[in-house]
Amino acid sequence: MTNFFKGSRMKPGPKTKYEQFQEWLDRCPVEITNYKDYSTEFEINFEVPLERDEASRLTHLTSYDTPDDMW
Repeated sequence: MTNFFKGSRMKPGPKTKYEQFQEWLDRCPVEITNYKDYSTEFEINFEVPLERDEASRLTHLTSYDTPDDMW
């Protein structure tokens, strides 16, 4: 993932929250399938492959359900 601020600083001093977020996103270990930067809001989709045996455990969930042990 490459972003506008990578490799350049607009001003000296502490990094902004935006710059910190972009650096974190650059190190993200999963595939980013959609990324839209609206400056104050982001739209990001990640593809996170299921671990072995996770598919059967998560079969009956909707997008609003979360297993108790997921977080």
